[in-house]
Amino acid sequence: MKNDIRDVLRKDLCGRLPYGVKVEFKLPNYETQEFDKHIGEVIGITKYEVTVLSKGIHYRLDIEKVKPYLFSLYNLSKDQIAEASIALNIKDYRISEYGDIESRRNIYDDIAYIPIDDIQNYINWLDKNMFDYRGLLEKDAAINAKDLNIYN
Repeated sequence: MKNDIRDVLRKDLCGRLPYGVKVEFKLPNYETQEFDKHIGEVIGITKYEVTVLSKGIHYRLDIEKVKPYLFSLYNLSKDQIAEASIALNIKDYRISEYGDIESRRNIYDDIAYIPIDDIQNYINWLDKNMFDYRGLLEKDAAINAKDLNIYN
């Protein structure tokens, strides 16, 4: 894994830590000489390691060995778009079907005029709902959680 992807993954996991982000990791099975897939919840992060709780056992893993389960912004439902817009009290902006913030006023409005609190609230909403806005799915540094019921 390249350093820039590792850094983005660390930042992403840190933002999702309070919301119970689930990850997949593999451990060697010495009987079969293969790797077994495990799923756990991230409970701690350092610069190079992640602490994961899986079936009551704590694992300290290299950050490069975990892949979070995330949803693509292309999977935003109409209900989720409405929830994000209402929850964030966005009056002059709307959330597009791809998760973008769009102006309701006219196409010449600059995104820089959106109050920073609204942007931060939206990013927190994306973190809480496990949507990938950093491109980890496209970089194969995350697993698409669509249809997996991983967070139910």
